[in-house]
Amino acid sequence: MATPVQWTFIRHGESIANAQRKVSGWWDVALTQTGRQQALSAGRQLANLRVDRVLSSDLMRASETANIAMSARAAILDEYPPPKIIISPLLRERNFGKMEGANIDLLRHDGRIQDLIQWDRCPQDAETMAGFSARVIRVLQQQNDSSATVVFAHGGVLRVILGFLEQTPLNQLGLRKIDNAKPYTVTLTDAHKALLSKPVWLK
Repeated sequence: MATPVQWTFIRHGESIANAQRKVSGWWDVALTQTGRQQALSAGRQLANLRVDRVLSSDLMRASETANIAMSARAAILDEYPPPKIIISPLLRERNFGKMEGANIDLLRHDGRIQDLIQWDRCPQDAETMAGFSARVIRVLQQQNDSSATVVFAHGGVLRVILGFLEQTPLNQLGLRKIDNAKPYTVTLTDAHKALLSKPVWLK
């Protein structure tokens, strides 16, 4: 049996779009001051974990969270320079097409929120859930080694990855609440690695 591998997944801190209750997707928005404080807190929590590799989405809210958190961790551990952050566009949030910038509460009120969370529904000009999920899972497939890894990404990305590892039913995938800047640590076992080699869950 191979040695289990620890991965930690972190959604970005609160963004301007989060504070305004807007759909962000590929809309490249910065963190709020609250989001920066959340990133600092995440970095302090990471000081308790081994970190061999750091991956981040290329969108500003995720990469800013990664830089703040890893600098905070390095300050606690007196670790300079901190681990290099590897930027990957595969870790971007789902592209929501024409819904980007829309008010989430209005979408909920008129029922269009279902287009964002249901596996078999897709907003106009948006990335399908199947395509988005396959893109995200490729990150795990490409980094399938023994390195303890921290990933800074987005709520949708974490729903897909955690749902994949837990074999969550597809129609429940979009329902999971993912908190800003909260570390979710999982241990990848041989069973998970077997899933990665043949991700039938995405079919």
